[in-house]
Amino acid sequence: MGDANGVAVSHFARELRQQPDAIRASLAAAHDAWREIARTAVDTDVDRMLVVGSGDSFYLGHVAAPAFEELAGVAAEGIEAYDLVTARLGAVSARTLVIGVSASGKSLRTLQAVALAARRGAFTVGVVNNAGSPLAEAARVALVTQAGLSYTFPTKATTAAAAVLTGLAATLGHARGRLGAEAYQAALAELAEDLPAAIEAVFTSPAMAQLAGTAAELASRRNIILVGSGASRAAALVGAAKFHETSHRQALAVNAEEYLHLVGFAVGAADAVIVIAPSSAAERERQVAEYAAKQGALVVSLVRAELADDWRDGQVVPLPTGGLAIWSGALVAMTALHVLAERFSQVLGTNPDRPDTVDLDYALGLLYTAPLEGW
Repeated sequence: MGDANGVAVSHFARELRQQPDAIRASLAAAHDAWREIARTAVDTDVDRMLVVGSGDSFYLGHVAAPAFEELAGVAAEGIEAYDLVTARLGAVSARTLVIGVSASGKSLRTLQAVALAARRGAFTVGVVNNAGSPLAEAARVALVTQAGLSYTFPTKATTAAAAVLTGLAATLGHARGRLGAEAYQAALAELAEDLPAAIEAVFTSPAMAQLAGTAAELASRRNIILVGSGASRAAALVGAAKFHETSHRQALAVNAEEYLHLVGFAVGAADAVIVIAPSSAAERERQVAEYAAKQGALVVSLVRAELADDWRDGQVVPLPTGGLAIWSGALVAMTALHVLAERFSQVLGTNPDRPDTVDLDYALGLLYTAPLEGW
């Protein structure tokens, strides 16, 4: 596939820019399923929510959990599917809502986790981008995103799923009486209007042009460390995943406190530290940037635009996240990291759509029940 000038454009580059439309379409299609899930959760007196998946689908738990706790008032946690299967089923009960997330709907361990949770009486939901998938059929209710077929590593299906989960959190909060009608509509409007607009602003921002230079500087670095906390830990984890997938380079994702406690001791001039701070709670992230800069590391900070002028250390990329909830801000930061990963792949000359470092059929066979559409 090429651009208007006939220059080849990767599926990854094309699909990451489809995220605003994928989010809008997915939210518009989700209302009936949201209401059904919320009614059942209220009727069964759900008191705990688990967001279960692997890879990006697991990382979304860091976005969804604070949304469920803040908007719906229900304790929530993201758990890696294999961890739930092997070690975390003990407290799953009829009052637990287990949400399995898998864009393909074919992730082996996510399917197993949902099946085992159902046997313990849990109310199960599947968030998928494939309506006819095994997970959509196995879960009691399916939430189907409308991100379209993907031919590469996930971007649009990930952010669409996160937005749909946050919309579910708001709908459950409204059903439980925690959110009034006005607050509920405001939460949905942020997701359907403000979030896609902010992501579009990321793609057109002059600040994004500097990511090409940043990507070139990253190429010579020994380690890439992404630092994000709370909901933004999802952005750090997904960002690291995109470096793994598209450039075949190792990257580490940690939260700010853990960086200060231990990771910082091993950082030096050969390393790069990417700090993610899309919300106003950023004091620890400032300290990470300062600490890494003192050790000579390349420091790149993706920060809420209102904080950019006072951010003292390293390169600063302002994000249009002012006024957004922490979960929405994290998704905006995630899209900026998608852009950075795509630029980094260009610098290294790797194929962001297919790794040439592994036997892909073998690797996918370890993970999924059947071949993936688009692959």
